[in-house]
Amino acid sequence: MSFLGLDIAQKGLSLYTVSYPSPEASSASPSSRWRQVPAAVASIMAAHTYASMASGKLYDVANPRKLNDVVAADENMNKIIKARIFRAEAAAANGFETLGLYAAGVVAANVAGVDPRFVNTISFSYIGLRILYNIVYIRLQDNRNWAPVRSLSWILSIACTFTLYFTAASKFASA
Repeated sequence: MSFLGLDIAQKGLSLYTVSYPSPEASSASPSSRWRQVPAAVASIMAAHTYASMASGKLYDVANPRKLNDVVAADENMNKIIKARIFRAEAAAANGFETLGLYAAGVVAANVAGVDPRFVNTISFSYIGLRILYNIVYIRLQDNRNWAPVRSLSWILSIACTFTLYFTAASKFASA
């Protein structure tokens, strides 16, 4: 079965959603190197990139962790843009907070030999939910009515992570 040109049944496809060494990693071919960018990290970095770009000249490459303080101190910046920058940084932080748990779940499911189609589907669902989380949190939550959608996308992404763990544990237990 193909989805967006990807064979969901392909073994190990879910590993492209996390940073995991593979034989292709040492290849000099540019077409194989781009696939080594873990999708989960890319979704997290997209939020941070949005914040740094939206802050314009306020972003200091030498002191990136001071971005929120610098933005908060700027009295000329539009309040909506300011709030989006704060939420983008919070979304990136939340992504990094959950990344380790997710990555370990993906690896556990692959090592346990869980059906690749299932692992890939859950992994891509996680990525999609994290992207939805970022969009809702950063852009749509100018309207606070979107907050429950953000919370639901976070809960479902965590459910995907635990699904990977539980299926891996079940597979190990039945072996």
